[in-house]
Amino acid sequence: MHRPDLEIVGTLYPLQGEDTSYNDIIRGEISAEEAYHQVLSGYEFLKGKDKLQEFLKDHHDASVFWKQEARKDYEKPIDSTGVWGVVVESFVGASKMLGLESALDVIKKGEELGLKNYKKILEGDELKPHQKDKVRDVLIPKQMKHIEYLNGMIKQSHRKI
Repeated sequence: MHRPDLEIVGTLYPLQGEDTSYNDIIRGEISAEEAYHQVLSGYEFLKGKDKLQEFLKDHHDASVFWKQEARKDYEKPIDSTGVWGVVVESFVGASKMLGLESALDVIKKGEELGLKNYKKILEGDELKPHQKDKVRDVLIPKQMKHIEYLNGMIKQSHRKI
């Protein structure tokens, strides 16, 4: 089976420079939500669907957190991913046509990018102490959990082929 070059996902939402804005983070979280929605809508009887819905909720909760943080700093948070959302939607949609394993792989690549981005912002000085605590104690562990579970789903789907 031909598999697309999934490395493109890693270039979709890199955090921009050292001055990371709330909207950069929110855009990534909303993109994750949209990707999970798309995969979940295409696989009605998917084993592990409850876990994927839980991961979608984790990303929703993270986007709500960052939107609240933006408002506290008198910034206007974004509500959509804009053109990047269209790119992600197209990429996830194309991967779904190639099968479950490809769709899960795209989501996993997005999760890996999110983990990389969260680790990167922990190194900088942009975040307030309570935000760093949230990233380190809640968001990074959830990203790692998502990646681990997705790896298992991908291996399982590969065995069924």
